[in-house]
Amino acid sequence: MRAYEQACYGYFDTKDIVEDKQVRKVLAGLRDLHIQDWAGINRDHLLALDFAAFMTKFRAGYLPKDWEETTHIELLQMVQGTNTFWDFSVQVQTKNSILIRMPSHLTNEQLRHHMESGMNAKLALRCRLEKAGANKDNVPLTLVAWLDTIKCVDGLIRTEQANFHGVSLCLLPHFYIWTLTISGLVTSRHRL
Repeated sequence: MRAYEQACYGYFDTKDIVEDKQVRKVLAGLRDLHIQDWAGINRDHLLALDFAAFMTKFRAGYLPKDWEETTHIELLQMVQGTNTFWDFSVQVQTKNSILIRMPSHLTNEQLRHHMESGMNAKLALRCRLEKAGANKDNVPLTLVAWLDTIKCVDGLIRTEQANFHGVSLCLLPHFYIWTLTISGLVTSRHRL
């Protein structure tokens, strides 16, 4: 439904379709037979609506009654987990975009708070220690600037983890031999 709505807005912008003609232009493009029947039965009423009101009626007719609440709950339950912060933030913003023009759509400030509460603990602590959420004057960053900053911090953490993992793999054979030597399982002729 969101993809359809966005495609319609793109069509209106590209073709310079005036508001009072928008619904008329999209009704002809509906391909699903059930939706065509619905549009045909309600044609006069639908043509009198602006596009936003048409989409409200369309959602009411073809989405589950609680779709907005369900989507909002799914959005609020999202956490970063093992994903990169960037992937997590894109998933959150995408889910939130489904709720555009709905009462449960999150503002940029609400999105930021949600992403902060959903980021993994190591990243949250590092961001807090580095004061990554504000500029030098302690003024909060815009959402876009904040996302870029957190993405960089997350990248640093992931690079440090990869480096530590690489060093660990290099030292593992030496640690294994050392452990066996201490336990007396390796004689001097087997030592490196």
